[in-house]
Amino acid sequence: ASATNNTEKEDLNITFQLANDAYVEGNYNEAAVLYEEISKDHQCFELEYNLGNVHYKLDHIGEALLHYERARLIKPLDADLRANLLLAELRAIDRIEALPGVGIDKLAAVIFAGNMYPIWLILSLITWTAAFIFIAIRLRWRDQLVMLYARGGAFASFILAILFLSFLYSTNERISKSSCAIIMESRVEVRSMPGELGVSLFQLHEGTKACIQSTQNEWTEVLLENGNVGWLPTSAIEPI
Repeated sequence: ASATNNTEKEDLNITFQLANDAYVEGNYNEAAVLYEEISKDHQCFELEYNLGNVHYKLDHIGEALLHYERARLIKPLDADLRANLLLAELRAIDRIEALPGVGIDKLAAVIFAGNMYPIWLILSLITWTAAFIFIAIRLRWRDQLVMLYARGGAFASFILAILFLSFLYSTNERISKSSCAIIMESRVEVRSMPGELGVSLFQLHEGTKACIQSTQNEWTEVLLENGNVGWLPTSAIEPI
């Protein structure tokens, strides 16, 4: 099994390097095919970032923003990603003015970013271990002062362990079940209700980001950063 895993990893590295070489040589279509082949079974910041770059070069703005946003879920503070994401957003047609209060969402994006997952995991394990050590000390030594400190240490460790465990869970949920999507069609009508009988409220264009509220049959209700809500065909969007 170990030999098989090593072979698969080596094949992935070769394919990734071939894709990088194709990108450097300007063969963007070839690079996109190779990157997409890897992305069928694997996801990481470098892969999503490179997919965003290659689709940007191909003028696929929706695809570029989709992969940049996926990369941002993992490393939201990466300087190169933020610069490229801004350039791609400038190519999108729609200009959505965010409502006040989005700063909290940005803070959550940093706290629950994919690269924080191992940190929350390690801190959770450390604090749970510390809690049980304090309990063992309290049971082993009957000195009043030692018992007092051990009790306080166990209580604090348990609180921190639960906190880090909740961070770990939230990070996993944010990565695996993103509630936002990117419009992939050049233009789509947003309606007041699911179905063609709904009144057309406004239009959205390729590259616009929207948060998924609910789904009904082949329609999805979305919420924009400016507070506008409406229904559009599920086929018009791609979850981040």
